[in-house]
Amino acid sequence: MLLICLYAGLRPNPIPQLFRNFDLVLHFAACAGVAYVTVFAFRPPLRHWIIAALFIAAIFIEMAQGALLSRRAASTADFFAGIAGIPIGWWLAREVRRRLRRWCKQKSWQVPRTRNHW
Repeated sequence: MLLICLYAGLRPNPIPQLFRNFDLVLHFAACAGVAYVTVFAFRPPLRHWIIAALFIAAIFIEMAQGALLSRRAASTADFFAGIAGIPIGWWLAREVRRRLRRWCKQKSWQVPRTRNHW
């Protein structure tokens, strides 16, 4: 998912604008989506490092757009949209995990244990 976001952010031609500030929505949604998936994909020690790396990646994408691509320009609004998406995606995933755990404890999903008979 991060590779798709990097490809979309660093392609020479910008993505067509469907409505005003569409690029801000894309930056926010991409960063929130990657942070959301990170919470479910990795255990806590590694998860925190990857979330920190996402902040660095959001900075890198905007700097690379301004420095490396002639048809693209770095934007502080895009940068802040990406930075805002990371904690929102992280928080949303943590809430979903918390509610799923509570829901699974209420349901009896486990097969009842039977005694081993001789």
